[in-house]
Amino acid sequence: MSSIDQILRRVVRRERDVTPAEAAQGERRAQRRRSGSAPLYRWAFTIHKWAGLIGAGWLAILGLTGFFLNNDGWKSLQQGTAPHALVTQELEQNAARNVARYLQIDPDNASFRVAAGPRGLWRTTDAGAIWAPTRFEDGAHPQIFAVEPDPALGWGRLFIGSDNGVYVSTDRGETAHIAGLAGERVTALAAGAAQTEMLGVLGKSRVIRFDADMPGKAETLDLSPLPEEARPEDVRLHRFLRSLHFGRGLFDAPSSRLVNEAGGLAMFVLAMTGLTYWGFGKWWRMQAKAGVRGMSPEAKRSTTAWLYRTHAATIGVICSPILLYLAFTGVVIDHDREFGGWLRGVQMPKALLTPAFKLTSWEERIDSLIGYPGASGAFSVGNIFGMFTTADGGKSWAREEDGKGRPVNGINRMRRVGDRVVVISGNGAPALIRGDNFDFHEVTLAPPEGMGGGAHHMEAGKRSEAEGAAPRSAAQFSGGGSPSDVSAYEGGLLWRMGAKLVVTDLDGAPKKMLDATQPSEPGVPIFMWLRSIHTGTLFWKEWRWVNDVFATLALFLVLSGLVRWWRQKWM
Repeated sequence: MSSIDQILRRVVRRERDVTPAEAAQGERRAQRRRSGSAPLYRWAFTIHKWAGLIGAGWLAILGLTGFFLNNDGWKSLQQGTAPHALVTQELEQNAARNVARYLQIDPDNASFRVAAGPRGLWRTTDAGAIWAPTRFEDGAHPQIFAVEPDPALGWGRLFIGSDNGVYVSTDRGETAHIAGLAGERVTALAAGAAQTEMLGVLGKSRVIRFDADMPGKAETLDLSPLPEEARPEDVRLHRFLRSLHFGRGLFDAPSSRLVNEAGGLAMFVLAMTGLTYWGFGKWWRMQAKAGVRGMSPEAKRSTTAWLYRTHAATIGVICSPILLYLAFTGVVIDHDREFGGWLRGVQMPKALLTPAFKLTSWEERIDSLIGYPGASGAFSVGNIFGMFTTADGGKSWAREEDGKGRPVNGINRMRRVGDRVVVISGNGAPALIRGDNFDFHEVTLAPPEGMGGGAHHMEAGKRSEAEGAAPRSAAQFSGGGSPSDVSAYEGGLLWRMGAKLVVTDLDGAPKKMLDATQPSEPGVPIFMWLRSIHTGTLFWKEWRWVNDVFATLALFLVLSGLVRWWRQKWM
């Protein structure tokens, strides 16, 4: 007798004898099953079976990879690397081009630079020809989220925000030691009002203030919620759908992420239990035809009932709304090129927005921050919903607008360069600069006429000219539409855009374009590898069409599964 048979026999023996009432109830259930020959039920059964058999394998992969991608802050995903045999040459090249996300340059000597990101921190003393990793105290290798020079000493002391507190470097990035807030995720840093004051953000949720000489003694500011008039009146449909799919669009950020994680794991478990349910039935029928005595009838019934209740009556019913919106928004996001323009033009009315867009809490809603020299208690925070400024340490807030009276939206990063406030947006949106007149204007990071393929320079010191090429935008050069960082450079600004660097004046007028060099870090991060699997670009650059098919199968599976459950209930 098999082990599973023995286990399930013991379970069956422990069950009490069936009463007449229970027998009658069982007969009624059987009658409902027999009456399930109605066309709708038969079609639901057929669709569910074949959609599951066709799509279960890939849907399990989508669910599992989606769960991990929803936790992009995990250090193991960003710094661990995928097996070399399982990555393509194109993916390796892409990883090599994106080792660092952020770039800062010493304004007094442009040869000194630091590059940073979740994979670490590097410095160069020759404008990028050779990069060397920063040596952290005790051999640490933290994720880096921010690099900010000291308000008074400049590059004589660099503050480094990491997943393990604030590090300080006094030798332009060659070495760094922990200075305070050990164990905290310091996701943003900025110079404060005074020459000795620094501001920071912990976990994208709390704003802190500390003395530059004593980073370990930080004061957490008490931030009031945004007033009703400062909250978003409407949100673009494009932003709304992306926020839903990426785990930021239902409730507060932690709850929304938890819901999407449940959806990803549910997709994986449903695929596995569905295949097991079908496979056991198939195996038992084959055993019966071959005359092999397998599990007892009681054990088979118990196994089937447990699988059904787990698959349909519990996980399937509870998670069906999550799976529906994940599948639908996945298709829409896959076709951003086709639908993106239209979706950006459609506004979601305030009455239809989910609690995530009410901004009643700052929990994981502070992506960036800047201070204002000489203005005690004044600072601005930015996130995907806009830029919000306080003059009293966070007790009251006002929403920033551009020169045309429109709210400033979609902020990933902000920096002060002299009197300028530079705002970097995401999803291909243009960057913004607020100048002396306190009005924001858009920056078109395209090289001037004749500069597109012309006098662009190699950062490594090799410079060449190629005359006669048609001008192109920085987005066409870099493969992306938005910069990831900006730094002071040669009296103007230098913008990092993927494989290119764009040099502008302080108001954003393009001057020239440079080829960026990246620190050398072998391997493809596990996060990047999982993302290429999830999107299918690891296999084919147009895999989105294949994902569309499986997303459609997922929709059919959820709907047909609910029909089947409605007739069968608990089993």
